[in-house]
Amino acid sequence: MTRLAGSYCSAVPASCSGRATGFFNDILSFTSEPEPRLALTLPAVLAYHNDYSLEEAVTAARKILDLCITEIMDLSNRLQNHQDENIRFLGKALPYVPHGLARWQQLDTKRYADASRSVTNPIEPSSS
Repeated sequence: MTRLAGSYCSAVPASCSGRATGFFNDILSFTSEPEPRLALTLPAVLAYHNDYSLEEAVTAARKILDLCITEIMDLSNRLQNHQDENIRFLGKALPYVPHGLARWQQLDTKRYADASRSVTNPIEPSSS
């Protein structure tokens, strides 16, 4: 994976979108873990390596997700201006992977029914 400077995503579009989806799922499922500090999730790793409280770790994970979503949207916009029709299509489709998880979480599943774990719109970076 090619790492972009200061980036949490990858130069590979599918990896970038997949990583954001994974981060989003990690944040949503974190509080449903039987032992959150022992979970293999982004917030747990941040808590362990940075000596964060669980609340601080979730906040830090959300900031990483926000940065990744911003990168996805920037990459999507750049790809939509490409000469190749297939690459333009990829640019249009790129944001739909994390957005699909968000729609499923908000509309279809009861898995994350606790509103404190819900992200209103993960495609738009939070203002925090």
